[in-house]
Amino acid sequence: MKKFLMFTVGILFFSSFAIASEILDLVNAERVSKGLAVVTEKAELNCAALKHATDIGTRKTCSRVGQDGSNVTKRVQACGWANPVFLGEIVGCSKKNAKTAFREWLKVPSHYAYIVLEDMKFLGSAEKDGYYDLILSL
Repeated sequence: MKKFLMFTVGILFFSSFAIASEILDLVNAERVSKGLAVVTEKAELNCAALKHATDIGTRKTCSRVGQDGSNVTKRVQACGWANPVFLGEIVGCSKKNAKTAFREWLKVPSHYAYIVLEDMKFLGSAEKDGYYDLILSL
């Protein structure tokens, strides 16, 4: 059982890493097309995004509020970043893949504004069963 659990957790993290890398590439391609600097991944944001994507994906609910009542700031702090300056969170629910989720985000003015905000520097993202969480920060 222990080996199976470790294997399952390993697959979850590998899958999430691949999704996070794809979302990072999509975000940066959009930013570069607008003449903006690229953003880089931040481990604490990936951690918080994975926790939330797992939460909403498991519950099959689309919300920026966690089952425990947490918001993005609380989740980022719980992952080790004590004082994040600014956090923008975007969720995507019941999406087939990262590219589909990203295309949907581009259509929502407030989501697009986060993606192309000039001062954004960091990103974290994750997916669980078609439920995505993207966190951007200064």
